[in-house]
Formats: sequence, C-alpha cells, structure tokens
Amino acid sequence: MNSIDQAAQMLLKAFNDRHPIEGLPDEIKPSSVEEGYAVQQAGHRLSGVRLGPWKVGATSVVGQKFLGIDAPFVGRPHLNRVLRDGVDISLSEWFVGPTRIEVEIGFIPLTELTEIPDDPLELASMVDVVGCFELVNSRFTDLVRPGAPSLIADNAVSSVIVQGGLLGLNVQQIRALDQLVVALDIDGTEQVAATGASALGHPLNVLQFVARKAIEWGTPIAAGELVITGTCTGMVPPTAGTSIAGRFGDSYIAATFRL
Repeated sequence: MNSIDQAAQMLLKAFNDRHPIEGLPDEIKPSSVEEGYAVQQAGHRLSGVRLGPWKVGATSVVGQKFLGIDAPFVGRPHLNRVLRDGVDISLSEWFVGPTRIEVEIGFIPLTELTEIPDDPLELASMVDVVGCFELVNSRFTDLVRPGAPSLIADNAVSSVIVQGGLLGLNVQQIRALDQLVVALDIDGTEQVAATGASALGHPLNVLQFVARKAIEWGTPIAAGELVITGTCTGMVPPTAGTSIAGRFGDSYIAATFRL
C-alpha cells in the first residue's frame, strides 16, 4: 500500500472508530495541497460511501494566512451526513475530534455547472439558495494545528451539514448576497452576526471557485447538488442541551444538541 492510501486508511479508521489522532506520521503526511487532495480522494474511494455536497473551507483571507495557503480548499461530506432543518443531533454519536458550528449560505444549481462565467455574479441565474449549518469536525485532536495539507486530506474537516429550505431569493437578491445579514443564535440569544461578504467577499465567488475545481477533477457539480460556501459567523462549539438557530435575513434554520 502506498503512502497516499496509508494516510487515507488511517483517517478513515479514526472516522469510523471515532478516535481522533494527533496527526499523520511524517512518512505518510501530505506535504502540499496537491498531496492533501490525493489523500482526500483516496479516502473517498476507500470509504465506499456515496459523496454528498461540496464544502469549501478557508474562505477568508485571515483564515488562509493562518493556514499558510492562498486559496480556499474543498471537501465532499458523505451524503448520509446531510440532515434536515430542526434535527436533534447527538454529539457523542456523530463526531470524532473537536466540533464547531458554522452558519453558511448554500447553493443548489439548477443545471450542471460545466461552463463557468468569468463574472461570478452571472452564476446568480443558475442557482437556488438555502440556509445551512456545517458541523466542522476533524479526525485530529486539534482542528487546525496539523496544517492545511493534512486538513485537506481529512476531507477538509467536513462532517455534518444541516440543510434548510429554499430562501426564495430572486436573481437580483442572489447577486446581493454579500449584503444579506447572516446570524447565529444560541437559545434565542444572538451570538454573532455578519453578512454574506464573509465568504470570500461574496458567496458566488466561492461557488465559482469550487465549480472550477470540480471541472478540473472531471466531476462537474451536478444539478441539485448542494454547495456550501464557508462560514459567515466564525466557528462556535456546540453544547449539549442548547438550541441553535441560523438566521438569513428573515429566514431561519434550527438544530438542537444532546450528548
């Protein structure tokens, strides 16, 4: 077995056993973004699980600088880890290492994204918009310390997505998503509020990035496949017994947590 598959097997075992590891051994640890993606894709192949949405991490300049990279990174959560609005989530059953909640804008393409315009705002006519939570979860004991290549190898630290209903936005409103207020409430109290601009300046910039990456890999984003575009609210740790709401303008999604 080569080092790529060895690293993927180690991460897959941590995922399945729910026992986090400190890091990959130096002899199989990816040393570049490209090697990280090679391990991630080997993990997809070895898992035998159907891939679900597209997720994007490090969609802020601050986050990229902290990780020492100059672009976001992409992962593919498993389809069976897409949950619906209002779900009750067990912290002990779903997760491995440290878990964080992110409130994110999601896109659902109306058609396969095979021709990507130079102006990302032109993508507004090609998508519907949904509100989402992402439950970011690492197979490592620390969420960021292993470094960008290892985090990419770890399926871009993806775990669970809570998908809300369509926000019912028209094309002009989608073009203005950088101005949409996005907030995170815990037990009815607002914890943080920002706008869609938190995601790489505009969520459509993120969609353009991941759509081009998908084409590069030979797997264009299909009609109906969810794409989540990075946190608008930072990362907040969930606590058992709490109720979480994500607000997108006047629309909400919700989840509760238990041990």
